[in-house]
Amino acid sequence: MLKGMRTIVDEPCIAAESSGMLQSCASLSGIPLHTPTGPELEDALHRSFFLERLCRISTLRFRDVWRARKDVTFRGILRRMDLLVPEGPVVTLASRLSMNRLPGNRVRTDLISPVLTVALETLRRVFFLGGRGSDPFDWGRRACRRYPGLTIAGAHAPGIDFRDAAGGRRLADRLNASGADVIIALPSTSRGEEFPFRYGRRLEANLYLDLRHGARPVIARPQSRTVRRPLGYPEPRRVVLLSN
Repeated sequence: MLKGMRTIVDEPCIAAESSGMLQSCASLSGIPLHTPTGPELEDALHRSFFLERLCRISTLRFRDVWRARKDVTFRGILRRMDLLVPEGPVVTLASRLSMNRLPGNRVRTDLISPVLTVALETLRRVFFLGGRGSDPFDWGRRACRRYPGLTIAGAHAPGIDFRDAAGGRRLADRLNASGADVIIALPSTSRGEEFPFRYGRRLEANLYLDLRHGARPVIARPQSRTVRRPLGYPEPRRVVLLSN
């Protein structure tokens, strides 16, 4: 199943030193990965506010690797991430099966906690973008309860504006008007992973956290199965329990 997938650890660094973010120290199926420790990640997030450009960070899941093998555009998006951290034990297992092991103690399952912690420490304004309906407002309320003193710049579910050109410009202007320093992109059905690359120069924010790529996973309900038997087929006997 993992044929054609390679993991290269300690390969030549792909990101330039002048970029200010961490250099990639590993690669899974040709996608550069970063495996920072806790202090290294916190230091990189602090530096992102002084680079005078939009820094795009996210996590890499195993299904993202399979999607990148078929979708050239999505593969290019992953390669252009300033900070891409492996997520979950499945990515670590894939690296082990490909005979090149990622450092398992550095695989993260959550980036929003360190981002919100740094935003609270540096007094940055956070904007929750994406989702459906009231999802971004719910995220904002939970963030305020968990991180007292956190400044929320706004919340908005753009819908199809993620992919429409005119809507994208309106959305970028709305984010700039809010004065947001950190943009947290929530799971959306409109595949907004291209938005920070199309309008990155237009945005005045410093950090863009993409929590998920594309639509959220949907668990399908089990379908009722109808068994067709030929005519004359004996019906199975059923045990009937009788009680007094």
